[in-house]
Amino acid sequence: LPLDPHTPQHFTPRHMGHQLTGLQNFFNVSGAFGIVVQTLTMSKDAEVNVNRVKELYAKLTALQHARTSGADIFTDRGSVISFDKVTIQTPLKQTLLKQLSFSV
Repeated sequence: LPLDPHTPQHFTPRHMGHQLTGLQNFFNVSGAFGIVVQTLTMSKDAEVNVNRVKELYAKLTALQHARTSGADIFTDRGSVISFDKVTIQTPLKQTLLKQLSFSV
């Protein structure tokens, strides 16, 4: 491609049209790739939430099973709130309190 402005460029409009079309296609593909990456990232974030809901559901199912099997989960003692040998853990299973017992 000669750079002299005084030299006529007979092939420029047609070639420029093809180049611009190719460039536009490149940007379209790049944008689509960005959408795919964003979707994958969002699905990983959703996976964390889904796993947490599954954990909570499993705990609730275990409590329901313990309740139907006759285990003593809750005892009504009137106007007293008490905990007897309770262990408190984070969702990552790190123990915060162990064998906690008190009454109010």
